[in-house]
Amino acid sequence: MSSETEKTLKRVADDTEEEKSKETEQEEEEDGGWIGPLPTEQSAASKPKKKKVLPYEHVFLENLPDAECYEKSYMHRDVITHLVVTKTDFVITASIDGHIKFWKKMEEGIEFVKHFRSHLMPINSLSANAGGTLLCSASADKCAKVFDVINFDMINIIKLGFIPGCSCWIHSPGDAVQSLAISDKESNKIHIYDGQGNGEVLHVLDKLHLAPVIAICYNVPKDTAISVDRNGILEYWQNSKYDYKFPQKHVTFDSKLDTSLFEFAKCKTLVTGLAVSNDGQRFATLSTDRKVRVFKFQTGKLIRVFDEALSTYVQMQQTPHALPNMEFGRRMAAERDLEKSDFNMSNNILFDASDHFLLYPTLIGIKVINIETNRCVNILGKTDNIRPLHIAMFQGKAKRVKAAITLEQEASENPALQNLANDPTLFCTAYKKQRFYMYSRRLPSDLQDVDRDVFNEKPTKEDIIAVPEGQGTQRVYENVVLHTTMGDIHIKLFYKECPKTVENFCVHAKNGYYNNHIFHRVIKGFMIQTGDPTGTGTGGKSIWGHDFKDEFCSSLKHDRPYTVSMANAGPNTNGSQFFITVLPTPWLDNKHTVFGRVFKGMEVCQNICNSKTNPKTDKPYDDIKIISIHLNLRSTAELLLNQTRIMQSRGGSNPPGFDMSRTHSINLITEEFLGGYMQDGRMSVVRRFFCLFVTFDLFFVSLLWLICIVINGDSIIQALQKQILHYTVNESLFDVVAAAICRFLVLIFFYALLYINHWLIIALSTSGSCLFLISKVFVFNWVDSSQQVFVVILILSSFVLAWGEAWFLDCRVIPQERHARRYFSALTNSTDRSPLMAPFLASQNERRPAESVADFYSPLDSAHNSDDEEQQDDEYHQMGLDCLRKAYELLQVPDWKVEKVTKKGDTISSIHREKLGKIYKLTGRLKYPAKALCNELFYKIEEAPHWNPTMLESKIVRKVNTYTDITYQATVGGGGGMIKSRDFVNLRCWRLFVDGKMRETYVESDSSEDEEMLNNSCEGSVSTISDADEGAQSSSVGSCKNSTSMTLHKDNVAAFQTLSKSLGAKDFSEAMRINFSEPPPLDDEFEDAKDHVEDEEQTKNSQSTQSPLKGFNAKGRVWLSAALSVDYDRVPANTKYIRGENLVAGFAMHEIEGKTDACIFEWILCLDLKGYIPRYVLDTAYTTFMTDYMTYLRKYISELRQRRRTVPKINKIN
Repeated sequence: MSSETEKTLKRVADDTEEEKSKETEQEEEEDGGWIGPLPTEQSAASKPKKKKVLPYEHVFLENLPDAECYEKSYMHRDVITHLVVTKTDFVITASIDGHIKFWKKMEEGIEFVKHFRSHLMPINSLSANAGGTLLCSASADKCAKVFDVINFDMINIIKLGFIPGCSCWIHSPGDAVQSLAISDKESNKIHIYDGQGNGEVLHVLDKLHLAPVIAICYNVPKDTAISVDRNGILEYWQNSKYDYKFPQKHVTFDSKLDTSLFEFAKCKTLVTGLAVSNDGQRFATLSTDRKVRVFKFQTGKLIRVFDEALSTYVQMQQTPHALPNMEFGRRMAAERDLEKSDFNMSNNILFDASDHFLLYPTLIGIKVINIETNRCVNILGKTDNIRPLHIAMFQGKAKRVKAAITLEQEASENPALQNLANDPTLFCTAYKKQRFYMYSRRLPSDLQDVDRDVFNEKPTKEDIIAVPEGQGTQRVYENVVLHTTMGDIHIKLFYKECPKTVENFCVHAKNGYYNNHIFHRVIKGFMIQTGDPTGTGTGGKSIWGHDFKDEFCSSLKHDRPYTVSMANAGPNTNGSQFFITVLPTPWLDNKHTVFGRVFKGMEVCQNICNSKTNPKTDKPYDDIKIISIHLNLRSTAELLLNQTRIMQSRGGSNPPGFDMSRTHSINLITEEFLGGYMQDGRMSVVRRFFCLFVTFDLFFVSLLWLICIVINGDSIIQALQKQILHYTVNESLFDVVAAAICRFLVLIFFYALLYINHWLIIALSTSGSCLFLISKVFVFNWVDSSQQVFVVILILSSFVLAWGEAWFLDCRVIPQERHARRYFSALTNSTDRSPLMAPFLASQNERRPAESVADFYSPLDSAHNSDDEEQQDDEYHQMGLDCLRKAYELLQVPDWKVEKVTKKGDTISSIHREKLGKIYKLTGRLKYPAKALCNELFYKIEEAPHWNPTMLESKIVRKVNTYTDITYQATVGGGGGMIKSRDFVNLRCWRLFVDGKMRETYVESDSSEDEEMLNNSCEGSVSTISDADEGAQSSSVGSCKNSTSMTLHKDNVAAFQTLSKSLGAKDFSEAMRINFSEPPPLDDEFEDAKDHVEDEEQTKNSQSTQSPLKGFNAKGRVWLSAALSVDYDRVPANTKYIRGENLVAGFAMHEIEGKTDACIFEWILCLDLKGYIPRYVLDTAYTTFMTDYMTYLRKYISELRQRRRTVPKINKIN
């Protein structure tokens, strides 16, 4: 009986699941279906990608800080540079004066424990071990000190004998020796010490790196240290338990050529932050090129790249009202100042406890990135006036429990677990600040409380002045701008009469609550209503989570149109919905709270009101949305001005570096302010106009002088001789021009070249010019002058222009530049208290539909492979092999028809195929080895526009494996202007064919020269690092170990046991500077397309319809590179170029028997240019294009040979 019941229940459950799946499919079809033609052509086989979702994401986010402003800050006596949070719940901070402070994390907040005056010079490194029991500080005084964290006591002093760079504990909990690695800042050595020993060096790693090491991080689960030097070389190595060897058992690669570990060397960037995930499977870096890179530890492959370049923020700034220009310019100026300082190396990165999120500092705050979904889920401190640098995070619970809590328990609503409140807190330092800041899940309890910035040190006079009364986050604004899809609506708010209503509206607007809300109720000739997140008219809450009372005022009535009022469901039921009337509505008085009026954009309100609506629901057929709401900063300026008056009334002074006399320009960017702004270090607009004014002075005076000397009727030559060669002070006027020339040279030299900002130089030049002109009036012979009027005009003009230059510089240039410079440098100095400012950041993201405020700040994904693209890489790999076979078969076809023979002996042939159309082939001889030429054309494609003018753009957008990649290329037009510029997205692949058979892996054992060239081809792959999947190693030439191990002696196999020896660490710096794939010097009398003996025979054979290779004595070895166009969604078509299609193309380099320094070059080409172009135009354009390409290629090869002559020969890499 029970078995039948189970079967019945199972059958019912199956039927229920089938019904649910059918309903889900039906909903997806209804939601995603189109009626009518699709906006773009889509392949029937293409399937929409599933949206990445992180299970239990809300649980992980609850264990991360989420406050938009810091809760509290504590101070040192000097700028704080380092900060560490240990697993034993201690926070350790270090300042630039060598002082270290210990703090204890409590149930809520932190408490001060102890203060050490540790070093006399700046601290270069501060690190704690994995267990959180030991701490090491290394200073520029050539000393390292070890602290017992739990007992907060110093237990050891190590005399180093060198200036330390970075330090890291390289031991796991329970190890007998607490190994400590300290790098030398001025050499490539890493010294290993026992942290609790007598200070003797246990080991020195002097061959691991070739440059000073700047970052070391220890992967505890894998017992492996990761280090990076200034050359960008990243190494794996283990501690003393494993004799400092390469961790072979923890990785799946044998050579770094199979990894992405050369990424920093290729990009020529320095690593500032290095962090390893808690499970040891990933590590992340932050570098000076402002890119965040995430690697897989086991494979060394790059799986994520997030671009945080300033250009990315500049592009985001173009979106409507993303950030006020004033604030954005100030942050950009501070960011450029940071780049020039040593504090830029203090930026770091870290994983959270779940390893799903990355946290790192940026110019807009501390970003929290979900690396599973590639989205920015939060930004900490985006309203704070600081630039965060070094961050550390505490993730723990105030109350400890004996049993571990599972993920399911965390996600459940267990009342017993609610009392175990966690207190995640992020600590950070800031640029030029003596404070460190705490971000938690709590806002400051009272934003007016001065205790938010704790003065735990004796405050200086500047600190006291910098703390104004009543400082806090602004919650009420006077004017707002509603940016809608139909235009902007400017509203004046009555915050004095309706403080609670205006506060509710402003806070909602500031938080982005109204963004993307629709006008859900529109009644023509009456009003327009919005503010409901559901769009139905029944939703919306206040900022307090409940309804609030009405605020009626006798002076605010519905007696005029364009009144802004709160919508409600009865008395005292105000939430978030509001409406704007379009005519007087006195019957609404004392029923709805009036809190604003429209003073600009009335026509937008009328247009919305006149839109077509559903007669039953009054909802417009076409959604009209609020894009964003911009809050006016005028009240902020008034707040600053009032604070200044308070300080002045107390006898204080303004904060240094900020001119409060010009506070009126805070609320908008004026033309006067922009004139003094020096963007990107270039000359300001106002100074550039001054230089033009000085130049105008010179030319104007010179022109007047020429008129004066020519108007007498003499020839210009005679007049010039009389004025210059026979100069007399009584009759000649050339000295007036000479004074203008001297004034021009002096002013341009000092104010344009030296860029000084003082009035002294122009005061001297102006006074000197005026004194000279006054004396000229007395000594000039006015009686004998025939053109006295023109002489007077000349002298007066020169006098007035000299004074005009002085006035313009002193009254316009210097004040405007001083104001802009002082404002952008900093509103507060390093000792100022950091005020809370209103959030300026909008929530619109033009790159994809926004689902949250953080979408706008989600970093851009790179073109590198991620985990879900491995299957696609296999497809690309197979497509590349098929294209190679097709290209090789076309090359072997005998019935090619000769179209053209050039003077160099190059032959252009054609053939017609039914599915492909007309195919072109060029055949010629080049003075370059076949394999070296293949490397140049394949691995160095991004350099092609430098030597090939027909190529506008060329770059690799995705690296599939060492044999295969996807490229983007744009070419110039042709055909006499009938063919416009085209761009192509090509899948490329290359292989070696021997006697008609394709080799999957290339093995050379015939000669040492070929072996050397093979090694060099592997070096070429370093510059185009493969991010391929792990399973493609068997068919990848990138595994150089597989290809070269057959030719290496068995005794040399030991060189590959460590990662650093895979390329020979001893000579790697030479390999990075010299390209060994270039051939030795050849005979200069050799002609590319001819040979001394085979001249006539080659010419005959090239003109025949038989295979052009017959007369070239070609061996059966062909280096073939083929390409075809593919659809790649990361490179969409643009309006700049017409997207063409490469049906099949390829370069074939045939080796010539007995001629290792030359090859036979063949190029097949079959394109679809997407457009109606006459055949004769195409024939002419293709042949011209191919001929020009060969010309440019020969010049490039000649440059490579000439460059090779200047490089001393090095036989091979040890």
